[in-house]
Amino acid sequence: MKTSSPHTLALALGIALAAGPAFADSSASATLGNVHISLTDLDASDGISPALAINFGSQPYLNGAIGSYGTEFLRDGYAHLGANASSVVSDSVQAAFATSSATMVGADTLAGITSMVVSGTAGSSSVGFGEFGALAANYTSASFTLSAHTSITITLDAAMFVQTTFGYDPLTGIAEGASGHVMMVFDGYDADGNSLYDDAYQELVVDAALDANGNITGAQQSWSGTLSVTFSNASSQDVVGTFYSELGVGGSSIPAPVPEPASYALLMAGLGVVGWTARRRAS
Repeated sequence: MKTSSPHTLALALGIALAAGPAFADSSASATLGNVHISLTDLDASDGISPALAINFGSQPYLNGAIGSYGTEFLRDGYAHLGANASSVVSDSVQAAFATSSATMVGADTLAGITSMVVSGTAGSSSVGFGEFGALAANYTSASFTLSAHTSITITLDAAMFVQTTFGYDPLTGIAEGASGHVMMVFDGYDADGNSLYDDAYQELVVDAALDANGNITGAQQSWSGTLSVTFSNASSQDVVGTFYSELGVGGSSIPAPVPEPASYALLMAGLGVVGWTARRRAS
């Protein structure tokens, strides 16, 4: 990668910021909180009290990255692990045409979290453009043992907002996109080897839209709601399961050709942010 003197770098940043809006073109934010955990006795006559034992918990984990491209090349990122399950971790990174930030409050529970917040912005002008990605997640799936004839349910509230300013500019070839997602997963097997998998997932993806006159414009979407997953052990033996959750955003304001919508969802992976899919494949 080309290196620059501090003077040259500062001058490039000044030119980029003065040339046009750096952070207004594409943005995304997401929040998660109000986490509840409940146990249900599936057979009150068996004499077994519902019980949950955490075999090992999960540390809060943050990762994010940005790319800022123009007369000079800038790129930075961060990865941050909490010291323990109740850690509060927060970090951010920014350059001329992109920002990224994430905050996570851990908890000494199976969920491993109390709240998560992620956000990012990407801008563009005549001299440069940017892209961003941010993720807050459990570093690994938490493992637990659930008593016989017992189910465990985890619910949480989440909200997301994604938007682009002009979507696609046919004059400059600049195309914008933004995405956000929230997910949580229970995984395991009962005493007979049957899968006890359950997940909850919500995603938003936007790029360009058409106004009432057929002109290309930006777009925006928002979502808020409650997600819930349940792990039910209907057998007469204890079983082992895992729980994982994550919250992420990604976006860009880059030259043509217009990226496929799926590329926005994959942006974080391309910038080095690893999520549930990679972890499950590795396990």
